[in-house]
Amino acid sequence: MAPEVLRLRGLIEGWAREPETDAAEKGVTHPKPAVTAVMTDNDFASLLDRRLKRIEEMKAKAIEGAQVEVKPALP
Repeated sequence: MAPEVLRLRGLIEGWAREPETDAAEKGVTHPKPAVTAVMTDNDFASLLDRRLKRIEEMKAKAIEGAQVEVKPALP
């Protein structure tokens, strides 16, 4: 960075550390990130859960419906 930018940054940080500086003004140098999530029935996690449940149901039906024929071993 340019020396002028570093000097200005140092002044701002020093001002923010002053005890007389209002807390609302200090937030200017260190903004807090905000995160918002929008959840719907079609988000990835919901789709994945439904697919996994359907796969388990299909496996259960396949196991119930499968018949195995056992033949005696040949001599």
